[in-house]
Amino acid sequence: MDILGPLCGAIYDYDEGLGTADLITSLRAGDAVIVTTMGRLAPTREGISEARRAIHAKKCQIIEATTSRRSENRDDALDMFNDAIAELAGDSRALPTKDARKYGKMAWQKKLAGRTSVADATAVWQSTKFMGMSNAQCLAQPGMKGWGERSAYREIGPRGLAKGRPRNSD
Repeated sequence: MDILGPLCGAIYDYDEGLGTADLITSLRAGDAVIVTTMGRLAPTREGISEARRAIHAKKCQIIEATTSRRSENRDDALDMFNDAIAELAGDSRALPTKDARKYGKMAWQKKLAGRTSVADATAVWQSTKFMGMSNAQCLAQPGMKGWGERSAYREIGPRGLAKGRPRNSD
């Protein structure tokens, strides 16, 4: 990075917390954004597309250093975008499966920490006191904090069912 400093106006790197929004804000008409591949502009397809539009709206161009393709040429721009999408499909920046599971579990545990217990939620969800309410109104009750309609149906079941085994209709 130190070698490129004198040659470039600024170097934006995700690892240093400088993202695409900072890059776009700093652009002036006629500037060139030089990237190794267009896929490095953002981590998602939508992000790449938005960044490309914003860069072109500032009357700037994107140049790939590895291929010398320029986004002002439609054919090059299409090839650059297709390569970026292919790069995202097999993204080398993605976490390994083991780490992704670990971090996903940590995020889920954090979400569950702010939610009332299943027993408390069941008491509200199945209560005859709240039968006249819609699902949205029932979910707004303090005993249903952090619960969504889908998770309530999945984990607790439909509202208002009687407890125990159904009676014979004889």
